[in-house]
Formats: sequence, structure tokens, C-alpha cells
Amino acid sequence: MQAESHKSYQQRVDQWMHSTFDANVANDVPERAHRFVEEALELAQATGCTADDAHKLVDYVFGRPVGNPRAEVGGTMLTLTTLATAIQCPLMIAAEDELERVSAPAMVAKLRAKHASKKAGQPLPGTATSATDKDVEIAELEERARFLRKRMSELRIDFPEAYDRRSDELEQVEARLQELRANG
Repeated sequence: MQAESHKSYQQRVDQWMHSTFDANVANDVPERAHRFVEEALELAQATGCTADDAHKLVDYVFGRPVGNPRAEVGGTMLTLTTLATAIQCPLMIAAEDELERVSAPAMVAKLRAKHASKKAGQPLPGTATSATDKDVEIAELEERARFLRKRMSELRIDFPEAYDRRSDELEQVEARLQELRANG
């Protein structure tokens, strides 16, 4: 991905989507909205939001008039940036890390299998499983460990708390890798 750094992040993500999935999947607005809601809820959960609070917010939002997509994208980016700042997470480093992670061949295969197992028109993601789940997990953990090591030097000065969290996460990743490899 570094050779294409002259392209914007949005252009590189679009290119990844079209190389990972076909144009119908990449441009399926309801599907993209469902995956966005899923990721937003995972982030909210990771930062302490409860299911009860999330349900209240769903009722609140859907009890109001429908907004303008462009304005809502702007509001989403603004609030995502403020949340990332509040939790001391460098937004674009996290974004680039994720694009790099999902571009790994093992992840592309896993995402394609997961999408293929999804019921058409349904909001819930697929649940692909295979005999190689352990291999995929090892590949993902190896990629994550590599990303963590690479980014930690960038975080040490500007985001010391994020550096500490990444250091803790790296220890957990390496422990899990050791466990998986020990179990043959």
C-alpha cells in the first residue's frame, strides 16, 4: 500500500474494496451501512458504551427525521475524531493499520468467505468457519504484532498512553501466538 501513498485514504480503501469484493458488494449502500453500524457499535462497546445505551440511542435516532448523508458523514467524522482524541488513539495511524491488516491475503480470503456465508439482504455478517481458522488466526496475530511493533515508535512521544496500550496489546498478541503454536 505504501507505493500508492499519493492516493487518498478514501481512494485506497475503495480500491481495496473493489479488489476484495466485486463492484456490486463494494457499492451496496445498505450493506456498507450495516458494516459501518457494526464497526461503530464495536468501537462504542470497546470504549464502555452498554447495549442498553446503544438501544436508547437507536430509538432516539430513528425517532427523528432522516438526515442528509453528506452532513451525517461530516458529523460522523467529527465525532469519531473527538472520540479518538479522547481515548488517545491516533486516528489515521489506526485507519492505515486496519487497511494494511485487511489487505493481507489471509484476511482477504477470510472476509470473502465470511461475506459468501452471509444471507443476502440481511444486516448481520456471515459466519464462515473452516478447518484453517487456526492458521488464519495465526496469520492475523502475526500481522497485528508486526503493525504494533511498527507503530509503537511513532506513538512513544505524541501519544504515551496509546503507546502503553499498544505495548500491553503486543504482549497479549505474542502470548496468544505462543499458545497457538505450542498446541500444534
